[in-house]
Amino acid sequence: MIKMRIVCLIGFLVLWFFSCDDEPSEDIVDITQIEDMFIGSWLEYAPCDSCMQVVFLENGQVEQVSRFDDMILSMSYSVVSQNSIEVVRDWEFLPELNGKPTSHKFIFHTPDTLEILQLIPVAYGVTGFQDIQMVKISR
Repeated sequence: MIKMRIVCLIGFLVLWFFSCDDEPSEDIVDITQIEDMFIGSWLEYAPCDSCMQVVFLENGQVEQVSRFDDMILSMSYSVVSQNSIEVVRDWEFLPELNGKPTSHKFIFHTPDTLEILQLIPVAYGVTGFQDIQMVKISR
């Protein structure tokens, strides 16, 4: 009886081993490829057309520049999954967000158009954040 269980277990393990697919699925993209897609200068086109430029740097930093003033807002970011980033804002003027990580879903509609959900803090709305849609203007 014990021998039969051992033989069944070994047979199951052999079948399981050979059924595993060593090749990753084609729709799975490496995180470093996604990080490379972010890098560059992006111009906002929604909700406000050309109101700000967002620059994703290679060192994991983000600079957000408004066309209305010369203030540069700094953030750090990291890609945490195929459709999510984590952002840490370095904004002393907004203590409730300063230094605290927030997670945001993102969608690359094309390699040069990006939407990040609930990224921009606002003083209205249910969540206190709004989506931003951007087009890449340079690498």
